[in-house]
Amino acid sequence: MIHSGCKTIRAGGESHEPSQRDMALIAAYAGRPLEPSEVLVRAMVLCSGELDRDYERFSDGVLDQFAESIPGKSLLIGHRRDAAPEGLFYRAEVVQRPGRAPAVKAWFYMLITPENDHLRKLMDAGVVRYTSIGFRCERLTCDLCGRNVHSRECPHIPGREYDGRTATATWEGRAEAVEGSLVYLGSQREAMLTKCWSDGHPDALDDETAREKLLDVAEELRAEVAARDAEIARLRALASDGERFREELRGEVRALCALSGDRAAWEFHRPLVGAMDAAKLMEIRDRLRLRTATNAPRPAAQTPDLSPYVTRS
Repeated sequence: MIHSGCKTIRAGGESHEPSQRDMALIAAYAGRPLEPSEVLVRAMVLCSGELDRDYERFSDGVLDQFAESIPGKSLLIGHRRDAAPEGLFYRAEVVQRPGRAPAVKAWFYMLITPENDHLRKLMDAGVVRYTSIGFRCERLTCDLCGRNVHSRECPHIPGREYDGRTATATWEGRAEAVEGSLVYLGSQREAMLTKCWSDGHPDALDDETAREKLLDVAEELRAEVAARDAEIARLRALASDGERFREELRGEVRALCALSGDRAAWEFHRPLVGAMDAAKLMEIRDRLRLRTATNAPRPAAQTPDLSPYVTRS
């Protein structure tokens, strides 16, 4: 089964004057001989083997196939396949980068016209600086279990942790780059990758196993939401009980101040007790209880009745 998708990466556009080699390669696709002054030539990193935001990566074999298949494919805007292309890819290669995964570097040309003047200025200014590859690939293999992520046999979801290991996946097998797009997508990282399943490919969303797997994920999310709602309800009940307890403590502090006859004590505590927590209120209550017990008048001593022991003459 072949899957369709697109991945977005920071373009890092690189422009230069078209060389004789560029013009010779472009001539193979042009309908008429073109002059160097008529075309804009740019190079970009179309995709790479780095682990992306979806916790997926392209294998070296897939990158090689992308580099082989992108020449002659269209440069689009935002994957809009219902609009005329803005340019054409005419050359690509896999470049090795020290300390990093390999990447597909692709060159495209645009015919300089008044209509694309604004787009060219945006690219020159660095505003349009991201590209997204539209591709088809045979399978997405789970790096934890080695099974197809889109099958029911694979229990893992890329990005989630299982026994302390984060699930990732690798695109492998037969692959083809079907187009490259300029996209208006900002990113704080060099490779901000976004999954975008193709609406027009019959295998993309009609895969019953993939749909069932998504339903399983949705059921897990519903269970998590229900558990979280129950926890929120429990915490709200505890908060309500705690507020009632604090109100009772405030009333007791007020009553103890009145019982002690110390009006100044209540005038001091009254503006403060509203913001006090239960621990502080209990501390004040206990202090007032002790003071009230200490200051309480003691009953007068009674003279014992000694009349039974008095001898009368």
